[in-house]
Amino acid sequence: AQLAKALSDAMGLTTEVISGLVRNEEGQVERLGHAWIAFRAGTEWYLSDPTWGATPGAGMVNQQNEDYFLVAPDAFIAEHLPLDPIWQLSPNPLTYQEFAALPREELGPRFNRRARKPFVFQDSIRQHLRLDTLAQPVQAAERILRYNDGHPTVLFRVGQVTYVYALAVASALENTLTSSYNEGLRPVDEASFGRQMAAFDRYCRIAADCFEKVQDAELKAALEMRQPDFTAEVLRAYLQGLFQVQYTRRPASELGKKQLEEIERAGTRAIGFFDQTLASIAHAPAGHELSALGCPLRAQQMSLHFNLALAAQAALEALQGQSESQAIEEIRAIAHRGLNRLYAARQLVESLAAEPCRMGADEVASESGKHHRLSLHLWMLLYSYELSWAQTRLMMDEGLDEQNIHAIEAEVEGLMAKIRDLHNDTRRHLAAAEAGPFGAILGLLEAQALYFLGIASNRRCRLLAHERAALEKQARQGLVYFQRAAQLAEQQGSAGSKSLLEAAQVQIKQMGGLIEKLGQ
Repeated sequence: AQLAKALSDAMGLTTEVISGLVRNEEGQVERLGHAWIAFRAGTEWYLSDPTWGATPGAGMVNQQNEDYFLVAPDAFIAEHLPLDPIWQLSPNPLTYQEFAALPREELGPRFNRRARKPFVFQDSIRQHLRLDTLAQPVQAAERILRYNDGHPTVLFRVGQVTYVYALAVASALENTLTSSYNEGLRPVDEASFGRQMAAFDRYCRIAADCFEKVQDAELKAALEMRQPDFTAEVLRAYLQGLFQVQYTRRPASELGKKQLEEIERAGTRAIGFFDQTLASIAHAPAGHELSALGCPLRAQQMSLHFNLALAAQAALEALQGQSESQAIEEIRAIAHRGLNRLYAARQLVESLAAEPCRMGADEVASESGKHHRLSLHLWMLLYSYELSWAQTRLMMDEGLDEQNIHAIEAEVEGLMAKIRDLHNDTRRHLAAAEAGPFGAILGLLEAQALYFLGIASNRRCRLLAHERAALEKQARQGLVYFQRAAQLAEQQGSAGSKSLLEAAQVQIKQMGGLIEKLGQ
């Protein structure tokens, strides 16, 4: 039938391969299905069975037999019952029960009997051919079940076909959604996604209905691994997750507070759907084709967490230079959101390294290193903003008393301790060549912290102008801070450390002058 279709197509004829049931010479309906063709020439449709038209012998032989070529529909029905009633080419189609029960000689007259309400098969065929490949099988399945419900082979085949179409829709949608994200394409809109999901659900529902009605033990055994209800549950959540993933990608130039919140919401929804998918997979029947989805799905979650952390980094970098009370709270929230994403990604790396995923040691090391480097970036950005915020408050001309200064000093000392811990952590996790650049930035941050502690001591000196002993002690403390800041800045050798060194040297000179004056 497929070869005949290919030849007919090459001749420019509209051809359809028809699946159905046949009766043998004893008048019994064969358990296995069969296929033949219908082709249109002009405005008329014709039926042929190229398989039965080949004379049987030692295989198929090249011998012409036209008994099954251009057979009249009322004669063809004596042995062939299409699954889809439109291909009976009759205004009064037979049901499976009639085809199986009536004697051969009564099938033709029954076929030609006038129907009370004629079935306009010509219109149905025209509509069928106009439908896209997603809609055709759904409508065909609904017609098939109306006329041929009850035969186990019919139920089995319709269920199989619609189940395969459900998987095909899911696969095509998965590819579209993945490409949309990976290639930065315009996201699939909600209406289009909804239409495709509706088609997927309908295919799964028809397949489930058909499989449920199959009572034949052998056919039921063949369906054991299908379970369309389970497949629909797993893939529906998975595809909804992918749909949300599309909306987590934005150019760095567009990552303001509002956009980052939108990305976070989409990412959170996607991860929720993926968690739902994983929970369903955990209850998959042994050997089910979707049970293998768990590992790639966790890897996808890991990548999603990492990409959301990258978005947080881009948003932080866009806030460069901000040092106002409201801005610093926003910065802290963004940084910690990104760090939480990285923590979740690292947990997934550990999960993927275990059975049954068996992520290789090199891949684990690569992923861990990537996550650690981004974590360092986020911490350093946060600490840089925190130090800038401390500097802003220390430079205030009014309203800064002893208590305020003490609170700022405590914050900066805490930050300095965290910076040192991060520096040590970097040396432990990264190779020397990689740790070096991070170490230079962390060294500069520590130097800045020391410099700001010196500035805090300088502000204390202004408040202690009439308390000579306390003033001298505070000035000496400030001098130590500035000297240590200068020493660290000199070690870094970057442009930023050079300007910090110059500022520290100015402060050293001023503090030295104050101490000398107090000593006189």
